[in-house]
Amino acid sequence: MTPETLASGTPHLTLTILVFLGAALFFCALAALVTGIGADHREAFRRRLRRLRGSAGAGRHPQEEIFRTRKRRKQKGGRLTGDVQKRLNRAGLSAVAPLAYVLMSLAIGSLAGLLTYSILLMLPVAVGAGLAAAVFVPRLALGILTGRRETRFMRQFPQAIDLIIRGVRSGYPVAEAIGLIADELPDPIGGEFRVVVERLRLGQSLEEALGDAAERIGLPDMRFFAVSLSVQHETGGNIAETLQNLADLLRQRQHMKLKVRAMSSEARASAWILGSLPFIVMVIMFFMNPDYLGGLLYDPTGRMLLFCGIASQMLGVLVMTKMTRFKI
Repeated sequence: MTPETLASGTPHLTLTILVFLGAALFFCALAALVTGIGADHREAFRRRLRRLRGSAGAGRHPQEEIFRTRKRRKQKGGRLTGDVQKRLNRAGLSAVAPLAYVLMSLAIGSLAGLLTYSILLMLPVAVGAGLAAAVFVPRLALGILTGRRETRFMRQFPQAIDLIIRGVRSGYPVAEAIGLIADELPDPIGGEFRVVVERLRLGQSLEEALGDAAERIGLPDMRFFAVSLSVQHETGGNIAETLQNLADLLRQRQHMKLKVRAMSSEARASAWILGSLPFIVMVIMFFMNPDYLGGLLYDPTGRMLLFCGIASQMLGVLVMTKMTRFKI
């Protein structure tokens, strides 16, 4: 395809791009509507509180109503919806509905398919690129948000355990000591423990509240903390000493992670340089001599080769990035 042929099809291509962008914006607006951004969540809380009071008036414990509500949600939502909601909760997006996540994925896939078709003019490749973007791009975004949130949580976790230790040694019950975390520390750990405190006030046991928090956060350290606190709460013993050992272990692990990150900084810098260098050289060559890259931009085979090169380059950067990350 020559530049003249491409220029003659520019109005049709522009119209197609605007149509697909409008569809993507429609999906985003619908997702925001389903999510309920700007809605009044206090009314839902009042309805739930009325149900709890009604169950208490009928002779049932509020915790029984909580379990029944959770069971109805699981039966109604299904396994797939529950998995999506877990990933959203771990990323700190608990207010986002799973349906909104699905619609946003469709919008991203539509936009990626449009851009691929406008460059390659090959429908099967565009459909494949759209499906891949719809599946992997939202998961990648959630993974990044989840990683950042877990990093902040683990950075605050030893300090939170120290608050519980000081509270227990001062004579506070364990539940009251957990409330100190909710009052003193910021999100995300403060918000998670506020949920634990609210569930304790509604009548849920300490074991159930901590177990739900560990499942919602999804970190092994939080699971170990919940199990340790539950066992010590049931059997007794020196809970302050157990938590002090856990806090020391967490600090040692964080120190080791920082040390590994510093030692692998050279490899990560090399990955970024090698990944960005081809794109930088291509942009420089395009501005210096546009005709030199004309075959890649105007010929269908050249566009296919360009697409494959970009995909392989991104895959190589991803592999190098994974090789420089270690779990401790």
